[in-house]
Amino acid sequence: MTSNPPKPLVYFSYGLTKSASTLAYRLAWLSLEDAGFTQPRVPPPVVEEIHSVNFVTHVSESMMAELTRIARAQGYPLVVKTHVLPSPAVIEAVNSGQAKGSITFRDPRDMALSMLDHGAKARRKGDFAFREYEKLPDTLDAIRLQVDALTQWMRLPDMLPLTYDQVAFDTKNTVKKLQQHLGITGNPAKIARMVSDKRYIQFNKGIRDRHKREMSADDSAAFAREFAPLIETLARVQTTPFDGRPVLDATASLRH
Repeated sequence: MTSNPPKPLVYFSYGLTKSASTLAYRLAWLSLEDAGFTQPRVPPPVVEEIHSVNFVTHVSESMMAELTRIARAQGYPLVVKTHVLPSPAVIEAVNSGQAKGSITFRDPRDMALSMLDHGAKARRKGDFAFREYEKLPDTLDAIRLQVDALTQWMRLPDMLPLTYDQVAFDTKNTVKKLQQHLGITGNPAKIARMVSDKRYIQFNKGIRDRHKREMSADDSAAFAREFAPLIETLARVQTTPFDGRPVLDATASLRH
């Protein structure tokens, strides 16, 4: 199915680690592909060859220019995935309307537990990534860094906030939100069925609020104190319609 092409721009799919960010990226990617807007492979150095998807680890001014050039040349949005904070070039592109995107985030307590799962798996398999996460305190520095990056993305306009629960458990409605934000039409139920294929998901357990059953009351309370603004923001975006304004103001923080 091919729709009238939406405005060509770079669409950043940003997410905290272990927050269903890969699934959110796939939902945007599949929505565009299914609407007839084929997503090309972005060449190096913007996307390194080791990545199987259009994943960017840094976007310099020249890289942002190349992403914008590709989007304009194809005449519709180009979606790319990232886990890092927005560079000055990205911030300028979003503020000028040349880029926008989605933000996927999660309760930091559930994020920590998922990181521990991944760490145990990495040690069993002899993998390097995540193997350092053995106990809850091991996750804190990484979570703090990622939450600070999340804060920067949430201060930008036209960044659609998506929670882990929305992406993982209310997938059809999440697709509707992404399609509306991308300016395309399609069949959300079809896209939701497509991502049930295990190729598109990286869930460890895929459980809501797992910290309520798997984390001690003291540990849960300690995380809740430090990351109270993030937990409050999670609740707020799930009940507040998105209007394109920044989720956070310029001085807000997501942790104490």
